Amino acid sequence: MADKKIVKTVGKLGVGQASHPSVDEKDMAQIREILFGEQTREANNRIARIESLLSAQDKALRELLDVHVERATTQLREELGNRDRRQTTALDALHAELNALLQKTDERLTLLDSDLQESRQQTDRSLDQFQKDSVDRSQLADLFESLAGQLRKTSEK
Repeated sequence: MADKKIVKTVGKLGVGQASHPSVDEKDMAQIREILFGEQTREANNRIARIESLLSAQDKALRELLDVHVERATTQLREELGNRDRRQTTALDALHAELNALLQKTDERLTLLDSDLQESRQQTDRSLDQFQKDSVDRSQLADLFESLAGQLRKTSEK
């Protein structure tokens, strides 16, 4: 069918016939239309369908990417929240443990201070007692010396 149109169009032009450029252009456009018009329309339709499919796939991929990004973001937030809670729990436990150790240390220091005070008091009492005993011994020594002197006097008489 396309071949019959070509023959008619070529027959109308005639061989060696001179025509105006606008008429030639018109005829050439008709010939192009006859030869390539259907293929061009089909190609344009295919390109339009491909562009439509590409646009739909682009949209679907973007939506899928958004869903995956949202999921990953949600998972990361949950993981970070869980990690934060675990760290907070661990820090609270460590804080409680350190407070218990501090309290035990304070109790030990208090006991040591008390023991030190008792030791000082006992040392002071022992020193006082020793000084009293020393004074008493010197007095006893003086007493013995005076007795010995009196005994000598009595034996000399």
